[in-house]
Amino acid sequence: MHVHHPRPGYTGSARIGRTTLAFKDGVAEAPEDLTRRRWERNGYRVTEQAQGNALEDLTVKELRELAAQRGIDSPTKVKKAQIIEAINAADLPTIGQDEVVPEVEGEPGGDTA
Repeated sequence: MHVHHPRPGYTGSARIGRTTLAFKDGVAEAPEDLTRRRWERNGYRVTEQAQGNALEDLTVKELRELAAQRGIDSPTKVKKAQIIEAINAADLPTIGQDEVVPEVEGEPGGDTA
């Protein structure tokens, strides 16, 4: 099950009652025993486990807000699939011919010792 934060693109944690969820890009994985109605009453949207991309679970309005937060232009006549494509493309790392990508052990910003 996925829980969608009221602010698309939100990364951080949120707690309602005894349940704390970790959100990444506005979506959190939720345990099956989640009290769905409690989260929905507080402005969150709860969906069943998505097949594939969690962006597809977002509404066009939410996708436009997420795109705007990431500096991606999404004209009003652009279709949902095109907005998702633009967001996904912006998230892909681009490496030019002259760039070298070093190998790093451990988590980004984490301690490797």
